Amino acid sequence: MKKKNILYLTDNSIYYKTDKIIKYPINKGIVINSKIGNIKKFNKILEELLKSNKLNNSILGNKIKVIINNTWTKADIELLKNILINLNYRKIDFEYDYKYYHLNNKNAYLNILDNYMLLTIINEYQKIKTILINNDLFDSIDDKMDYIAKAISNKELYILGYGEDLINIFNNFEDKYKNTTYMFTNNESYILDNA
Repeated sequence: MKKKNILYLTDNSIYYKTDKIIKYPINKGIVINSKIGNIKKFNKILEELLKSNKLNNSILGNKIKVIINNTWTKADIELLKNILINLNYRKIDFEYDYKYYHLNNKNAYLNILDNYMLLTIINEYQKIKTILINNDLFDSIDDKMDYIAKAISNKELYILGYGEDLINIFNNFEDKYKNTTYMFTNNESYILDNA
């Protein structure tokens, strides 16, 4: 059976899944809001990750699936696609992370990362919408929770990701806003575990 190659970016790590999940830490500014911020450094780190784990050594080129969020533009996708082609990937598929959520009109998903959060909902026009919530724009966790509560209205909230905000929101959101709130036990790797 052929291994799946899956790539997922966060601001502080590159996740690469084959038969196991590899978490490769990166410095600040290389990936910003899950998109490539520094092309040269990102390319170098991705090459190091592949080489140190003996990945992508097929002469004919490998297949890879890249998990992205709804905030990616066509230019972001094209940039990463070109980097991966230069690393000998021949079949590159991009999939949105919300494919792995069980979204409906009654729930919302909040992916909490170090510098930002991604809130994914189905809006009033029955379209999937992802809202980037930058931590720098809020003075406190209460301000973030107020913003999230307004955006999701009376929907259930499913939380994944990692960090202090995840615990604070999980412990306080339901009591404060009366929205049923759930947290995944494998919250940091939920998307890759289901990909």
